[in-house]
Amino acid sequence: MFLHRNHEMYFGSDIYLTLLLMFAGILTVLRLLWFTEGLKRISLTTIGFFQYITPTITFLLGVFVFENKITLMHWISSSFIWLSLVVFSIASWKGKNKKVRVKANFS
Repeated sequence: MFLHRNHEMYFGSDIYLTLLLMFAGILTVLRLLWFTEGLKRISLTTIGFFQYITPTITFLLGVFVFENKITLMHWISSSFIWLSLVVFSIASWKGKNKKVRVKANFS
């Protein structure tokens, strides 16, 4: 009510803006539904790995595009995160290869 009394209400004030806001909500819901369907098709390990992509891209944009000052501690912490992901990926890959070899011996 406060926004309506002060003539600052956005939804419903302009037909173009109202339609834009409505379709933005629909697109948000569709994106979340598609994300949920995608989660059903891949493993939780892959999902966890993909969760590191966005922060990494944000970090790299801050460094190279926006020229933020990055301390040595930022570089070290990012390196440890990606090093742990590499170690996890190698261990996971070796575990899958071992399971394939065991199945092949019993066939």
